[in-house]
Amino acid sequence: MKLSMKNPIILYFILALGITWLFWIPTILISVANGYYLPSILTFNQLITEGFVDDLHAVIFTLNQIGVYGPMIAGTLMIFFTQKKDGVKDLLKRMVKIKVHIKWYGIIVVLPMIIFFLGALLSGPTNLINLFNPGMSLILIFLMFVNTLLTSGLEEPGWRGYALPALQQKYNANKSSVILGFVWAIWHFPFLIYLYIIQLNMGIFLALLSLAGYIASTIGISIIYTWIYNNTKSIFVMILFHTLLNFIPQVMLGGVTDSAGGVFTALVTWAVAIILTRKFGEETLINLTEEELRIRQEKKQKKK
Repeated sequence: MKLSMKNPIILYFILALGITWLFWIPTILISVANGYYLPSILTFNQLITEGFVDDLHAVIFTLNQIGVYGPMIAGTLMIFFTQKKDGVKDLLKRMVKIKVHIKWYGIIVVLPMIIFFLGALLSGPTNLINLFNPGMSLILIFLMFVNTLLTSGLEEPGWRGYALPALQQKYNANKSSVILGFVWAIWHFPFLIYLYIIQLNMGIFLALLSLAGYIASTIGISIIYTWIYNNTKSIFVMILFHTLLNFIPQVMLGGVTDSAGGVFTALVTWAVAIILTRKFGEETLINLTEEELRIRQEKKQKKK
């Protein structure tokens, strides 16, 4: 018997944020008080070359890293309690679904490069001096990719493995993407505030501008994620895409460089999202026929 829940998606969002923030907020406060650095692309090289300050730093660093798995843990729990073992098996199948049309692998590699290149270009042509200058060895680049794959990439069994399909049972693809993108951005806030204020030493104004730019770009990129997921039904592809979105800027530009606090990157992201929405339709983002759309809408009405 399925567990009866009035608003399972809301419960999922509460669990995802709650689990992550339970690890992030205390470890951030302790790290600031003790002068520790925490996991980020900016500190990956430092961790490899310098190690931890002391034993407590290693514990705090590890606990902070565990917080990344909040969305996946919450998604797995929600699927288990609402769909039982069959739901978990289906999630695992989607996580190892490698066989998709090869064009999607090309898209998830090329699209991040285009987005970040154009964002940096709009911010100022001088940014391109750092093009393909990550400032670390090939071994460190490989280790950073693996680390990103096993941390940020594994958010996806939650966001696209559970939340997106659950939202699309009630809303169209575009609205589902916007809702998910907004919550996804808010989920990052403790880390982003730490990153902007402590690691990057931004002033309050630029930090707030960066948060706004991050929310905008995350909602836009969420639409792109939905387009890819709805056409592939592969969490494996989503994990790779998420990994590359975090990894490619560091390799291309030595880190994301946007003098407007992420606004230029958000503009490029939204330009791509709008093009996709107009071409493939906001209902599903997979270009269904009118008859297929009618059947889909009738099914949604019956569920309500």
